Amino acid sequence: MRKLIESMRKTLSEAAPVKREDLDKDQQKIIKEVEKITGAKAYNFFFGIHGAVADLAGKHGVRLDSKDLSRLSRIVRWIEPSGDSMSVGF
Repeated sequence: MRKLIESMRKTLSEAAPVKREDLDKDQQKIIKEVEKITGAKAYNFFFGIHGAVADLAGKHGVRLDSKDLSRLSRIVRWIEPSGDSMSVGF
């Protein structure tokens, strides 16, 4: 992860695609919890100067109630819904 961060700083990219296993254990725990709360599966991962991002999609879209949003707001920095999928930053 450290090499990835240094590489990102040198290229000054917004974010670069990474594999799930390239994220640190805490970030992987966050993704697991987000998947559990939303019932969606994370399929794309990015890491950049602003942190990590995961794209998620559910079989029938993603629907969140106020309880789900409250739980998510404790572990992610932002949520961006987009049709049948969503992205989260953490």
